[in-house]
Amino acid sequence: MRDIPLRQRFSKWARGDARHFLGAPEFDGVSFVLARDAGLLNPKEGGPAARIELLDRSHVFSDFESARAAAAAIAKTQPMPPTAAPSGLRSWMNNLTQAGRVVPGAAGHDLVGVVRLVGPKTQLAEVAATGTFRTDQVDGIVGIRRDGAIHPISVSNRAAAHAPKPGDVFVDPNKTLAQNDRVFSRRDKVKLAAKTTGYIMGTGLVFYAGVRLGGGSLGWSMGSASLATYVGARDLILRHAFHAFMYRGAAAGLKQGTKIRLTKHLDAEHQDLFAQLRNIGDKDKRDAALFQLASHLDSWHATRRGIGGGRTDYRQALATLAHDPTHQASLDTVTKGVIELGARQVTGRRGMLHRVPPALRERYAKALGEFQADPRNAAAAAFLMTAPDVNRATQYTGAIRGRLLRNVPGVDRQRYAAAVETLASSTKAAEIDAALKTLQGLPLDTGQRHATGARGALRGIPKADRHAIHQAAETLRANPSDEGAAKVLDGSPGKIMAQTSPLGRTLLGMRVTSFALSNSGGSRLYLNNIFDPAAQQWRWDQGTLDGARNWAGNEGSIHFTWANMTGLGASVAGRYASIVKARSGKDIEARGTQASDKPPPAHSIPVGKNGRPVPRYESTEDYSFVRRFIVGLGDTKALMHTGLNDKGEPLLKPSKVARLPQFSSWGDATGVIGMGVGDAILGVMYFKAGLHELAGIQLMKVGASGVLFRALKRDYLSEARANRGMGPIVYQSRLTSYFNAPLGTAKLDPTKASEGWIRRGLPPLVVLAPGVAALVAASEMSLAETEKLEAAGVSIPGRSAVSAPSKSLAPESSAPPEPAPAPSLTRPAPPPVAPTTRPQPPETSPDQPAPATYWRVDGGVLERSSFSRIAQDKGKRDKEEFSEALSQLFNLNPRYRPSLMDGVVEVRRDDPDYLLNGTRIRVE
Repeated sequence: MRDIPLRQRFSKWARGDARHFLGAPEFDGVSFVLARDAGLLNPKEGGPAARIELLDRSHVFSDFESARAAAAAIAKTQPMPPTAAPSGLRSWMNNLTQAGRVVPGAAGHDLVGVVRLVGPKTQLAEVAATGTFRTDQVDGIVGIRRDGAIHPISVSNRAAAHAPKPGDVFVDPNKTLAQNDRVFSRRDKVKLAAKTTGYIMGTGLVFYAGVRLGGGSLGWSMGSASLATYVGARDLILRHAFHAFMYRGAAAGLKQGTKIRLTKHLDAEHQDLFAQLRNIGDKDKRDAALFQLASHLDSWHATRRGIGGGRTDYRQALATLAHDPTHQASLDTVTKGVIELGARQVTGRRGMLHRVPPALRERYAKALGEFQADPRNAAAAAFLMTAPDVNRATQYTGAIRGRLLRNVPGVDRQRYAAAVETLASSTKAAEIDAALKTLQGLPLDTGQRHATGARGALRGIPKADRHAIHQAAETLRANPSDEGAAKVLDGSPGKIMAQTSPLGRTLLGMRVTSFALSNSGGSRLYLNNIFDPAAQQWRWDQGTLDGARNWAGNEGSIHFTWANMTGLGASVAGRYASIVKARSGKDIEARGTQASDKPPPAHSIPVGKNGRPVPRYESTEDYSFVRRFIVGLGDTKALMHTGLNDKGEPLLKPSKVARLPQFSSWGDATGVIGMGVGDAILGVMYFKAGLHELAGIQLMKVGASGVLFRALKRDYLSEARANRGMGPIVYQSRLTSYFNAPLGTAKLDPTKASEGWIRRGLPPLVVLAPGVAALVAASEMSLAETEKLEAAGVSIPGRSAVSAPSKSLAPESSAPPEPAPAPSLTRPAPPPVAPTTRPQPPETSPDQPAPATYWRVDGGVLERSSFSRIAQDKGKRDKEEFSEALSQLFNLNPRYRPSLMDGVVEVRRDDPDYLLNGTRIRVE
C-alpha cells in the first residue's frame, strides 16, 4: 500500500474502491489467544467494552497454527468436564448443541476455543501486555479438539469494530497473478530503463544549470573564472564532488552501524557468553561460539578485565574444543573463565564504578572466592551466572549511564534498579526469579525502544512497521516461544531508513542531489575537449610524471562516473520497480516458465518465458589465480564457488536492477585505485620540487585512499556474494566490539556456499564513512596549502593556470634585476643573468600597424605543462604557432600578473618570466 503513489491512493478512495486514503489498513493486525471465559463474547452479556481474561498470560500467538497446537495440548492434558467448565464456555457449547450441532466427545469437554482478535496493532500489543481483551476486538472463535482437529462450526462476531465487513476484498488481486503474468515484459524493462536514464541525466543537467545560471546571475566565481562560464562552473562542481561522496559514505555508514546495533540488541545470545557455551555442542554454531569466547578470553580484553593470567589455558581449551566439543576438562576451563569474567565486573573497584549495590558486591565477591576454591560448587556458580545480567542492568540505570548516554525512560530505569535491589536484599525464590526475568528481558526492551515510537521514526522505520514491531515485542515477552513474533523482530533492522518513511524519502532526495553533483563533475571527461581544450584532459606526455598522473586520475574518474551512474540507477530503478509491483503486481525479480508436458531434468538450467535459458553464474574454481585476483579485487577466496547452490541447483543471476549496487561498489573501488595512484605520483612531484609539506599531505591522501579501497572492496564482495546466493561475510574487529555483528552460524572456513564467513575487521560501510572524511580533510588541507604557496609565487607542479579573460601581453619597461637569493638545499642557485633591455621598435607611420612582439625562450624546459588560454588566444591573434615554452611562461604563475611579464628574467618567486634555473628568455 505504501508503494502506491499518493495520487492513485486518493483516486481509489474517491471512487469508493478503497475504504482508507492513507493506508490505515496496515495499522490493523491479527492475534490469536486462548480465552478464559469465551461466553462473554456475547455482547448482550458483557457489552462491547467487556474485558475478557486470557486462559494464561502466555497464551498469545501471532499465527493460528501455534494457537491451534497450544489449544490441542490443553485439551489433551487438562480436560474440563462440563460441570467444571466456565459458565461462558458452557453456554457457548450449549448453544452449539441446542442448534443441533453436536460437539463430538464426552459431553464436549475436549473442546478448546481459539479466539481471533483484529484491531490496531498497538491495541493488540496491549492485549499481550495486560492479558485481557475487549469483546469488540473479537473477530470469531474456533473450537479445537484433542487431536488438533478443527470443529466444523465456528462463531463470528458481527459487532467487531475492526474486522473486515461483508463485501470487503480480503485477497490482493495482484498476488493471485500467474507466474508468467508477474514477469516484466521487454516493454516494461525498456520503460524502466528509459525512466531511470532520464532521471539520471535530468538531475545532472538541472544541477549543472542551477550552478551555472544561478551562480552566474549572482556574480559568483571560482578562482578568477565566473560561474557563468564553463570553466567556473566545472571548477566549483569539482571542488565539492568529494563532499557529495562524503555525504553518501556517512549516510551509508550510519545506516549499517545502526542496523548492526539494533541486531545486537535483539540477539540476546550474542551478548550472553553462557549461551555461547551451550552452542559449542551445536555443530552449526560451534565456530561462532568458539570465536566469540576467544574474543573475550584470549585477547587483550581479557587482560583489561582482570582474567589475563589464564589466557594460555583458555587458548588451549578452546583449541581442544574445536576438535572435540565433548572434552569435559576443556569445557570446565572455559566455563570457569566465563564465570570469572562476569564476576570481575561486579566486584571490587569495577563493581563500584558500575554502581552495583555494596551488599550485592560483597555477595558476589564471597561467591567468587568459594568458586575459585572449589570450581564444582554449584550454588556459587549458579549465583555468579547472574552477574552479567546485573552488570548490564546497572549500565541502564542512573542519570548519566541510563538517562544521558542511553536515553532509557525513567520507568524502565526504576524497574531495572528495583530488580537489582531485589537481588541484593531478597531471599525469596519467587522475588528473585521475577527480578532475574526483568533483567533478562533487558535486550528485548532495548530493541523495542530503538525500533518503536519516536526513536524508530528517527531511524527511518515506517509507522506501520513500528506498530508491528511493538506488537511482536509484547507478544514475545508474553510468549517467548512465538516464532512469528521472533521473525518480525529479526527483520526489524532491515526496516531502518526505509524509502517509505519520511526520513527515507528525505535521504533519497539528498542522495539523488549528491549524485547529480557527482554526475555533473564527471561531464568534464568529454566536455573539456569542446569547451576547454587547454585542459588536455586525455593527454599523456610519455616519460613525464605529470602525464602519468593525469592519465591515472582520468582512469579513476571514468570508474567513478560508472559508479555514480549505477549507484543512482540502483536507487531510482528500485523505487520505480517497487511502484510498478504495487500497481500491477509485476516483479522485476520474477522469472517466467514455459509450459511443458515433460518435467525438466533435475538441476537443469531453467528456461524463461522467452524460451531462452535464465542467465547463471559459472563456476570460478577453474579460474586462474590472476583472474580470481582481478574478480575479487585482490581477494582470491571471497567469490570462489562451484556454480551450484547447496541443493546442487545452478546459481541464477538476479535482475540487472538487483545487481546495480554491486556494479556501483566495483566502480568506486577501482576508481579509488586510479585516484590513489595519481595522488602518489603528485606526492613524488612535490617531493622532488622541495615542497615537503604538500608531499606529506599527499601521503595522507594516499593513506585515506587505501582505507577507502578496503571499505569499498568489502562492500563490493558483500554485494557480489549476496547476488550469488553465498553467505554473508561477518566482520569482527579486535579493536572494539561496538560494531561486531552477531555471528549466527557463520564459519571461519565455510565449506558451503550458503554459510557465512567470519573475517577480521570492521564492517565495510562503517569504515567508509571515516575514510571519506579523512580524504576530504586532506584534500582541503592540500588546497589551502597550495593557495598559500601560489599567493607567495611558488611554482606548484601539476597546476595549470586559471583561465582568465585575455589581456594585453605587450611587454612593459623592464626593471633592474634584484640580487639572487642564497642557494638552498632544494633548489640550486641560478647562474647570474645579465640584465636585458627591450629593443626599441623602429619608428613607423601612424597608418602602419605596430609590429608584433613575441616571447622566445632559450634553453631546455624540464617540465611540460598544459597550454593556457592566454597563450592560445595570443597565438591565434598573431597567427603564430605557440610553443610549449610559451605555455610554460603563462602557466607558471596561476594568478597571472601582466605587469610582471616584462621580458626580463628577474630572480624573484613572483616573476612569471622565471621558468627554471638556467633558462634564458629573449624578447624580439
